[in-house]
Amino acid sequence: MLSLLVVLHFALPRAISGQESGYGQPRRWASESLGPWMAEQPAGPLEPVVLEPVVSASSLTQAATTTPGLFDSPRNSALEIVRRRDDYAVRRYRQGFFQQLRFSGSWIDRGGDDGLGVGNLDTALTVAIPLGSFDNLLLVTPGFEVDFLDGPPFLGLPSELYNVGVDLMWRTQLNDRWGSMLAVRPGLASDFQTSQDAFRITGRALVTWQWVPEQLSLLFGVVYLDRNDLPILPGVGLIWTPTPDWRLDLIFPRPKLARRLAFLPRQREDWAYLGGSLGGRTWAVKRPSGDPDQLTMRDYRLYLGWERILDGGSGLFAEVGIAFGRVLEFEDDPLEQSFGEAVLFRGGVTY
Repeated sequence: MLSLLVVLHFALPRAISGQESGYGQPRRWASESLGPWMAEQPAGPLEPVVLEPVVSASSLTQAATTTPGLFDSPRNSALEIVRRRDDYAVRRYRQGFFQQLRFSGSWIDRGGDDGLGVGNLDTALTVAIPLGSFDNLLLVTPGFEVDFLDGPPFLGLPSELYNVGVDLMWRTQLNDRWGSMLAVRPGLASDFQTSQDAFRITGRALVTWQWVPEQLSLLFGVVYLDRNDLPILPGVGLIWTPTPDWRLDLIFPRPKLARRLAFLPRQREDWAYLGGSLGGRTWAVKRPSGDPDQLTMRDYRLYLGWERILDGGSGLFAEVGIAFGRVLEFEDDPLEQSFGEAVLFRGGVTY
């Protein structure tokens, strides 16, 4: 009995709060380990705090009387309580057909008369179709996006650019360590003034391997962007979660370092993060002369962000950063137009 109390004294708080590095995060649902390659989701200053639920003696007594053999061995009892830590985790998904509805917007400042301002509005709906189980999923995400351009008249830019499509992502957990994801997104990217070269198809094929289970995963594959400047990129990197409060997504081309600031079991998590990404796309457009052409924009982004995740996957986020290396070019015009660095603001909500 004394040995049992000693084991519970040290194992119970860590097991429930998730601070025991040996167990780290609970086993992730299909979409979490590949989050950077799904629909783009980011993770008041807050003081770091970890709140642990109170487990009363009566609840332990009830567990002992309703779970045969629970306290047969102190070692087994501690492991059972560790497994129950999942009961307090903030779930980033729903066990059902409807997964999430997302709205986001961003603005890159024009930065002068010769600069280029870019506003963006994006909405998407994700549903999940289990192919036998929730470890073998087809995620369907129709989305609509519009960019608003504010540039000098001599460039002859359209005022609005649109992107509409349906992302089909199939992922499966091959075994305890290996997982895979295959996705394709047919869509239209244009100013809606021309249909020539408007059809675009993007895709990604990735494999993950849990090198250290629940702590370190390696990811490798390819990402097809169907852009005139960068048609294909390698999708390589690692996902490292040394503790439940830190996560490093060292993944090209979307790295992210996140720190959990607050945790309320089965309610919410708050995160702060530093991230980077590649921006831009290729659109079919109609020039002022009436001729069809293709417009490509590219930039690189570095930002600080804050994210709140509610149990079930809802949440909100806000980011501020800088966009640099900004380039604009037309397919039928050999000259590139470069723009200086600009302030970037971005935010959104997910239900």
